[in-house]
Amino acid sequence: MAHAFQLLLMQSDESKHLYRARYDNVREAFLVLDEALSTVQPSNENGVTVGDLRLSMNDGNIHGSVSGGVNREDFALSASHLAYQWKKLGFPPAEVRKFFS
Repeated sequence: MAHAFQLLLMQSDESKHLYRARYDNVREAFLVLDEALSTVQPSNENGVTVGDLRLSMNDGNIHGSVSGGVNREDFALSASHLAYQWKKLGFPPAEVRKFFS
């Protein structure tokens, strides 16, 4: 599990928002927050989702299996914080940073 992560909003349209995720300043992955589907999913650098791993923003559950880019623990940690900030703010945050000891 990551001790720190940073999510930066890279691209945004009406309902899909592409984030670059950096874990422990070593590993990189990409996530898409899709407001229309109420999900956060791993993606490639172009915002095309990969695999079937996803966080449902409706119930907070992780569904699917790991496929490329990010491991399940890092995904669950960063996707849940991203979804929380989106719900709290009412719009996609420009950045989410978390540090754990």
